[in-house]
Amino acid sequence: MRFLLVNKNRLLCSWIFETSITGEVRSCDYTIVKMALPYLAWPAVAVMYILFEVHYFLHSIAITILTMLQTKKHPLEESVYYSICSTTDLDLQIHMNNARYLRECDFARFKFWCQCGMPRASRAQNAKILLGGATIRYRRPLQLFDTFRIKSKILWWDEKAFILEQKIERTQDDFVCAIMLAKQSVVNSTPEKLLREIVGEEIQRPECPPDVQKWIECNEISSRNLRKID
Repeated sequence: MRFLLVNKNRLLCSWIFETSITGEVRSCDYTIVKMALPYLAWPAVAVMYILFEVHYFLHSIAITILTMLQTKKHPLEESVYYSICSTTDLDLQIHMNNARYLRECDFARFKFWCQCGMPRASRAQNAKILLGGATIRYRRPLQLFDTFRIKSKILWWDEKAFILEQKIERTQDDFVCAIMLAKQSVVNSTPEKLLREIVGEEIQRPECPPDVQKWIECNEISSRNLRKID
């Protein structure tokens, strides 16, 4: 077996060298190409992981498929996303990296919108939903192999954006380890039109919570300050 593998490697190297010199590819060379594919597959995967965030896209596809199999929710209902703190989420202090909380909230929002039918509504109106701002408060760290859930729900909306609340709860004791407010800006439409597209009727906007109102005011002050600088 070792002798056969060495011969295959020699044949492959000889073919690559000869082809690079002559520029000719013979019909029998296709057999050698098939032999080379297993040797090229792992380097190709490694390059993909270096150049692209492969796990992010695979995770997003998995969420989409699983959400399609679940019962649809009303836009004002709460959506729950489950995950675990793995070795790739750790920082130097051996607990969940602060940036990973934001990433997991991104996945949770993706599930939330898919579960309430927002992708179909946004395509119908040629609209986009973009993250326009986020504020997260960390209360207690998640440790290695801690399981957690993220509860996402719409708190309020205006003519330009949705305001979402996302609670990151440790499943072992239901402790809220972090909480985030996210502004989801709507482009080429309005939140009201998108909600009407989903449910087929008008939805009464809830009263804006006091903390959300203060957060919106804070963002508006920041925008005015940045306009002065620009």
